[in-house]
Amino acid sequence: MTLAQQRRQKLYIIISHLFGKLGSGIFSFGIGLMILRETGSASNFGFSQIIGPVVSLLLLPVTGSVIDRLNHKKIVITAQICSISGILLFLAADRAALLPRLSLIYILLTILAVADLFLETTYESSMVNMVAADDVQQILSIKQIVRTVCMIAAPVLGAVLYQLLSFELFISLEIASEIITLLLVFGIHFYMFQESPKTEKDEAEQPEASSGLRGMLTMFKEGLDFIKASPMLSFLMVFSMLINFLIAGVTAGLPFVQIQVFRLTDTEYGIAEAAFAAGLLAVSITLAGRKEMDKPMYQAWRLIMVVFGLLLGIAGLIYGRLPHTLNFGMLTALLAVLGGLIGMINIPLNLWSIKNIPSKMQGRVFNLMGTSSQLLMPLGILLFGFLLDYPVRSDLLFAVLAVAGMVLTFFLPRMLKVSLQEI
Repeated sequence: MTLAQQRRQKLYIIISHLFGKLGSGIFSFGIGLMILRETGSASNFGFSQIIGPVVSLLLLPVTGSVIDRLNHKKIVITAQICSISGILLFLAADRAALLPRLSLIYILLTILAVADLFLETTYESSMVNMVAADDVQQILSIKQIVRTVCMIAAPVLGAVLYQLLSFELFISLEIASEIITLLLVFGIHFYMFQESPKTEKDEAEQPEASSGLRGMLTMFKEGLDFIKASPMLSFLMVFSMLINFLIAGVTAGLPFVQIQVFRLTDTEYGIAEAAFAAGLLAVSITLAGRKEMDKPMYQAWRLIMVVFGLLLGIAGLIYGRLPHTLNFGMLTALLAVLGGLIGMINIPLNLWSIKNIPSKMQGRVFNLMGTSSQLLMPLGILLFGFLLDYPVRSDLLFAVLAVAGMVLTFFLPRMLKVSLQEI
């Protein structure tokens, strides 16, 4: 492949990611705002947030198998077309008042969750074949930069556009974003750095046992067996599941602490949230220009210990009851550092996974790993949200989460007999 072709390939990947993430971010914010304003119910909003994890869980046995069997470009194009079709059908059904708008939104979110599940997992498992091996870390870092910029911009643009535009025109912007993303996908070569890309002939010549639901379940079992045979992947699956359960406490508790304990204004709350994304952005830009990190798993493990140390710092900040300005400044700084650490953890982990899992297994393995890591998060959010609604001191809750996280991070590799320093 010529250098010009490689540059165009990376440009198409980045721009398609930008339009996809920004469009969906604005759309998600607007839909959430509409649910809260029109229903005034946190439960209705919460239900909209669990659709994605539930869809991932229900489709767990087939998603990875489909991705590993079929042509990746066809999967992504089909997912984009399904997203566009779902939104168009939603607009038509809403105009005809076939069902209450809230019910239609739940149906639409389900369709989009299915499409996004296949799209995101396919993209992730295709990365090693779409760019040169030396460019994988760079493209992952740039994607993280794009994702972070969208995290900052989407809520602001979503709020402004939701107020200025009619609901139908607001939805139409998401359709336009999806169409632009689809057109860019047509220009991406999903097997540029693979000698034998999947073709229709290859798919047709697969053994009979690989077809149908039984074949998909067989491939799912192969993916599970692959993870079980790898001590590192088994460790990552269990570790991410337990860590995300604890992180769910932060997801539920941090907004509560900022508003109810520190009494931040809306502007201060927005600045503190933006500080997290800014830290993530700064690290992503830094990593995009650096060579690959040595011993990425060991480095990520050490940084996770630091993350829980920061949570202990937040607990101390809550307990200290410092002056408002000092609380705001220190919390903003802690969140910026926390965002940077998350970026330093995620990018090396993704890089290790892409380079050490065979491309023919990546769809199943990534889907299994991603879904399993989310399994306990809804339970964690419900549990810690319930505890915060009752007289449980938030500083004590954060301290317990921090200590539990450090103990888990320190002892689990030893319990599962995984040597992170060797990887």
